[in-house]
Amino acid sequence: MVSPELSALLYLLDDTDLEVRKQVHARIIAMGTDVLEILKSKLDEPLSENLDNIFVLNELIDKIEFEDLKREIKTWIANPEDLLYGMWLGSKFSGSEVEYKELNQQLERFKLEVWLELRYDLTALEKVKILNFVLFNRFGFKGDEKNFYSPENCYLHKVLKNKKGNPLSLSIVYALVAQKLYIPIYGVNLPQHFVLAYLDIADLPSPRADSKGLSSVAPTEAQTLFYINAYNKGAVFGRNQIDFYLSDIKKELLPLYYNPCSNAIILERFFRNLLNAYTVNKNSFKQKQIQEILELFIH
Repeated sequence: MVSPELSALLYLLDDTDLEVRKQVHARIIAMGTDVLEILKSKLDEPLSENLDNIFVLNELIDKIEFEDLKREIKTWIANPEDLLYGMWLGSKFSGSEVEYKELNQQLERFKLEVWLELRYDLTALEKVKILNFVLFNRFGFKGDEKNFYSPENCYLHKVLKNKKGNPLSLSIVYALVAQKLYIPIYGVNLPQHFVLAYLDIADLPSPRADSKGLSSVAPTEAQTLFYINAYNKGAVFGRNQIDFYLSDIKKELLPLYYNPCSNAIILERFFRNLLNAYTVNKNSFKQKQIQEILELFIH
């Protein structure tokens, strides 16, 4: 039921006084998600004689949903245990109707296929070979070199559908499947790239144990067995290749470029990648929204 206040505000949507309209819009947005369904229902009413109202209603709905998404992201950043949930929030930014349950079910399917191939006595490298075979051969995931800066290569729901992505999104799929099987593979936030680390951890906790899915103490160099490049079909490499890479791009050999990063850093990297994609695609509206979201990650 429409409250008297909202009813009055809706009546004033097309007031001739610009200042009145601005205040009306601000008040409706401040009402938040409680009025979303009412606003959406108004779009189904006969408004053909006033197309401006349709535009305004859609604009108000978009702003309310965006503010709600920012609130959800801010809440998640304070407790970023579930990486999949964070990536689901990222997918919601696309404007598509994306269900967390649906994303999880797709990843569970990949998990099951890997699990059927696993044995308890396999080495770390043998487990990675199985992950690589299932994800890159059986399901056909690959890097999208042709349209590298397409936003679709960032959003998890699109990557799961198209089986194409960028280094970050493919690494996220890889890590989420591995962690569901308690295989200790986690993201490493390299400059201009993103890879994975296979850790030698005696007692692997739940992937939702904390913000890293690890203990509160960062793993030592000896605990990192090797690295994995998900963008190159799971190619395995050693620490020395990160040394060469960092030297080649004139970056200092800092520990943060060798050790797993937090889930919050992964989601921040997701939005930075998305910002680059929308910059290349000249979508200034999305760029502005992403800049607002990135401010949430400033400590």
